[in-house]
Amino acid sequence: MQRLATTSLALMLFASPAAAAETPALRQSIPADAVVAIFVTPLEAPTKTGTVRSSIGLATLLADQAQDLGLLSNIDATTRAWIDTLTASSALLNYPHAAALFEIKAESLTGGGHKLAGLSAALVVKTAGEHAPIEQRIQHLLNTYTNKDATRLTQESSGETVVYSLTDNRLPDWCVLHWGAIGDHYVISIGEGTFDRVGKTLSGDTPPIASDNWFATGYEKTSAKQAVFSLFARFDKIDFTTDSQLAKKVGGVRSALGLNNVDRGMWTVGFDGRAVDARAFVRLNDKNQLSPITLPSLEGIPVDKLIPPQATAYAIFNSSPGTALNASCEVFLAARAADTQEETRAYWRDLQEASGVDIHRDIVAHLARGAVIHNHPPHILRLPLAWTFVARVTDDPNAVHNSINALCNTWQRELQETSTVRLQLAPDGVWYLELGIPGPAVGMRGPWIVMSYSPFAVRENLTFLAGPAAPLETPPSPTKGPKPTAIAPTEAP
Repeated sequence: MQRLATTSLALMLFASPAAAAETPALRQSIPADAVVAIFVTPLEAPTKTGTVRSSIGLATLLADQAQDLGLLSNIDATTRAWIDTLTASSALLNYPHAAALFEIKAESLTGGGHKLAGLSAALVVKTAGEHAPIEQRIQHLLNTYTNKDATRLTQESSGETVVYSLTDNRLPDWCVLHWGAIGDHYVISIGEGTFDRVGKTLSGDTPPIASDNWFATGYEKTSAKQAVFSLFARFDKIDFTTDSQLAKKVGGVRSALGLNNVDRGMWTVGFDGRAVDARAFVRLNDKNQLSPITLPSLEGIPVDKLIPPQATAYAIFNSSPGTALNASCEVFLAARAADTQEETRAYWRDLQEASGVDIHRDIVAHLARGAVIHNHPPHILRLPLAWTFVARVTDDPNAVHNSINALCNTWQRELQETSTVRLQLAPDGVWYLELGIPGPAVGMRGPWIVMSYSPFAVRENLTFLAGPAAPLETPPSPTKGPKPTAIAPTEAP
């Protein structure tokens, strides 16, 4: 458990930030030899108190209150580590930040798995001088997860920079943490020499990633200046040849994502109003290629008929739902061991045979191009991934609806026999998993399929997509005129 706690500390320290005053662009702070670089600009600036106006900020506040009241003292170490990871990471989300990976090594285990054999990475954050909350988080982690018998904490001063170092005899030799303010930035790194590497870039002694011609072109082509998230990757520099099994897994992921012949790429996500604007710029077979990942609208369907007006953000993907689904499944499987892959494939193969439904032939193949996600209705806890997915059936919606019902009926029976998770069918035809609380869920009405985090969210969107209900017809008012003259009954002869 001590090893787990110290490992968690390493991860948590790497997910925290701090420091600043006048700061150059983050792309000027990452060394040019980074294999992977990520740049994030939060949509909301931090408040004066340093809190985050988000679901993570709310969770952090609750965790802090529980800590102050002593409610976390009796929980197990793993749960405590996850809570501390959340609260430490929340500080990061306040500020613009960049992360860089320089080197990663892995070794095969006899049981077929892998272990991390080396890592060199850094986090660079600009905080406009508001770094005290970050250092308080770091101090809390040190107090909670280190001890004098296993860990060694040192500090070294160089001019105005104070660098802290942490080693732990329960961890591999390569796992060395460094953190401290460098000029206008706060840097947290893992791996010997990584902190100095970033420091030399910040001081101008070594070139930044912005000086790379291809990076600069991609940054301009994808309009990264307006992006809230940017990812740059050099696949030609990632080497797993010393671990053939891991190399095979990485190759499977690249193949599933269509990146087999891509040696470098840049992907950005920004906003055009409330529409997500995502773009990709890659070097494919030695040729540069720029392509949109999302579209501003769906052909033939006005946005106001597709996206609820209450949604503050939406994305319409420039691909078919089937392509996205296949890629997601293949990435999930490629990252797992061969036996796990086969078990998962066999599970869904058996489920399809028992239901008589081929998911791709009977459902996915009927979906129109342009999958849609949006954030209405918002989750009660504002969870960032609790969005709603909408797909449109191009032909024979009734057949697709019947296929979904047949598949879910079979899955419902299978879960009743093998799992504590339950699949339920609501009276209005919405299917949902019962995980203590209802959700996730899926429903269909007309040509629309909606998947979301709860039955309520599905119903809200199905009602919106159906359009306003036609007003009820009222009988015409009787015309005013002279009252009819009463006719006396006549006697029968």
